[in-house]
Amino acid sequence: MRAWVLLPTRELADQVAQQVKLYAEYTQLRSAVVFGGMDMKPQTLELKRGVEILVATPGRLLDHIEAKTPSSTRWSMWCWTRPIACWTLVSCPTCSAF
Repeated sequence: MRAWVLLPTRELADQVAQQVKLYAEYTQLRSAVVFGGMDMKPQTLELKRGVEILVATPGRLLDHIEAKTPSSTRWSMWCWTRPIACWTLVSCPTCSAF
């Protein structure tokens, strides 16, 4: 993974993910969006196939980190919108990888 984009709501995450797909249309970059309110299995399969850009909401990102789905060892950039709201949601003892 090259970049994670962390957004506070699934509606915003979905909008950003659509734009990322448009921008990357003529490249080899693969992206995925993960947010709650749906089954994790399709998201997990997509992440295991590998993505360069992950768009996520804090809660579902934590779910995937706890399940050890995404590889956090090779990311190079974070992009947070509304960082105070997002940090409040992700600052927890189980997130020592951050």
